Amino acid sequence: MKRKAPETNFELMRNLAEAFDATPPEGATEAAEELRAWGLVPAGVGKQLAAAAREALKVSPMDWRVRAAQERARALSLLGAVQPVLKPRSELEAEIQAVLARGSEQAQREIRAYFHKHQGRASDDDLASLLAQVRFLESADGEERE
Repeated sequence: MKRKAPETNFELMRNLAEAFDATPPEGATEAAEELRAWGLVPAGVGKQLAAAAREALKVSPMDWRVRAAQERARALSLLGAVQPVLKPRSELEAEIQAVLARGSEQAQREIRAYFHKHQGRASDDDLASLLAQVRFLESADGEERE
């Protein structure tokens, strides 16, 4: 009884497993006949398996590229939630000093580098942007510690 050709990767894998679990073939000819009986084209099985593996890898959390894309999307959504808010300069400076006092190492490095670069010439917009950035860094530090 000949089966229909598999339409999904799941069906392909299931048919292959069932075909070779039954009775192992004794040669290439018998293997090809058994594959055909299960609805598989012997010449295309390797290509189908390779394509199925590539598709599985594209969504697998075991692939560093997938994890990196997920981490990037998460960071961008967090960054989008922290927007610069214009306040009086004294409030911005006080909040930046509070971040420095809390001890977020990455935020402290960012603040020091920023003030070194601007050397007192930062505008209110610059300070609001810096505050939003270090708040984001602080929130990221807190999540890493949990």
